Amino acid sequence: KLMVYDFDDGTFDVSILEYFGSKRFRILNTGGNPNLGGNDLDTALSNYMFDKARMEVGNEIRMTPRIMNILRRQCETAKIMNTYGCAYDDNEEEFLRKNAEKFFSIDFSRISYDLEDIYLTPKDLNNAIESYINKSVEITENVMTRANFVVGNIKHFLLVGGSSHLHLIKQRIHKRFFCAKFPEINPDEAVAKGAMSLLINDYTGEGQ
Repeated sequence: KLMVYDFDDGTFDVSILEYFGSKRFRILNTGGNPNLGGNDLDTALSNYMFDKARMEVGNEIRMTPRIMNILRRQCETAKIMNTYGCAYDDNEEEFLRKNAEKFFSIDFSRISYDLEDIYLTPKDLNNAIESYINKSVEITENVMTRANFVVGNIKHFLLVGGSSHLHLIKQRIHKRFFCAKFPEINPDEAVAKGAMSLLINDYTGEGQ
């Protein structure tokens, strides 16, 4: 059994697959949320950092579409740097301890003359996005329940989509589904490779 956890920019989808051998799979159940995706994480992180900046200068700055666009671009970059610049650990608390001195700068000088850099820490990132990650884990568990599975029945979780690189996703899945194992595959390429395998199988009978 395999759980496909697909957290892309615009949507979240999860599927349970059963492998029969000879490259044959059967879909046992699916679920998701078309209104939950990586874009929501970027917006949540931008709002979080904006609120953090307002705590330093008071309520003198106001959110505008221009400010949101500036923040979203910077926060997306900082989110990626946070993912690749921190040492991973399955235990969330240990991860934060290991990376307590890590931070990534968000330039607020274009937003307020009274501000320069506001620092984004791994803990900030987790605080900003955890409600969305928890929602995705809840959906995953519901899909499992509807298929009459319990925690422990499914051990392999295939993480797909750009947002699946985030450490917190793997940590929350590992915490809730304690036996979770994660196949080594690039989340950005998984969908494309899967589609190509289906095409090859359709045309040649030699899907990989």
